[in-house]
Amino acid sequence: LATGLSGEGGEADPTVREAVRLIEGEATFGLVPERLAERLHVGYSTLRRRFKRLTGYAVKEYILRVQLRRGKELLAFTKLPVDEVAAASGFADAFYFSRIFKAREGVPPSVFREHQTREYG
Repeated sequence: LATGLSGEGGEADPTVREAVRLIEGEATFGLVPERLAERLHVGYSTLRRRFKRLTGYAVKEYILRVQLRRGKELLAFTKLPVDEVAAASGFADAFYFSRIFKAREGVPPSVFREHQTREYG
């Protein structure tokens, strides 16, 4: 991702770089793209356009990927119940987390955990 953060002339876009830093640090705390834009003092449509151009991801998609990555870590390395994993990953609704997780990973969170336990015991 870092290689995608330089602009047309090789110059880094500080707004997008800061957006990525904030998303990586705060996505699991319910970060909302519109509030992120406010914090960066840019319009949401501007942030969305620049972010997509430089990273290849929509802001919401990048936040979701960070949240799911955290969910996978928690499922693999803790014994937290799925609803607590969902909450700790930034999802207000455990059902939504499970549905998105299955759609993206191909298996429900519980099955993912079983596979991780068998593989890394």
